[in-house]
This record gives sequence, structure tokens and C-alpha cells, in this order.
Amino acid sequence: MSESVSFSARSTADGLVSEGEFLDITEIKRQQAEDYECITHNGVAPPDQQKVRVTVNYPPMITDMKNMPANLGKTAILRCDAMAVPPATFEWYREDHR
Repeated sequence: MSESVSFSARSTADGLVSEGEFLDITEIKRQQAEDYECITHNGVAPPDQQKVRVTVNYPPMITDMKNMPANLGKTAILRCDAMAVPPATFEWYREDHR
């Protein structure tokens, strides 16, 4: 007698639709970038399981701007912090000039 293979998926995130070997994450959000676990079993041996990390790409969002005060003739430092996946690159301009 042959037994069919069944799949199950577990996660704590919302918006999950599990259908057999596929897991759909609808309207994925940055907060859903985490580990997901797939468990397979068919009754022949103990279940097999494996985790996969989901990466959610999103555009840069500036989180902080800083102007460090400088004395005349010294170095002035401006700082721009941003969140993004993949990491953002930074370019600085003054009056449309690099």
C-alpha cells in the first residue's frame, strides 16, 4: 500500500496561504522577512523539515539626517541614515552638483 506525501508549513506571520508544496505570502511586508519552516511526511519515516529565510526587498527610506556643527576652517560632517534591502547607496549634491 503506498501512502501519499503531504506537506505542511508553519509560521507566525499573517497573510499565509498554504496549498500542498507551496506557501503563498500575500501582500508581503518588511516585517514578514523571517524564517519559514516546511515539514514533509509520508508515514515511512519521521517527518523531514527544513527552514528557509525570506528576504523582502524594499526601497530606501531616510531615517535620520544629522548636521555636526563645525568651526570655521575645520571639517563639517553631514550624516544620512537609511533603511533598505538591499542596502542603499548614498550620493550627496549641492545645488544639483555632486
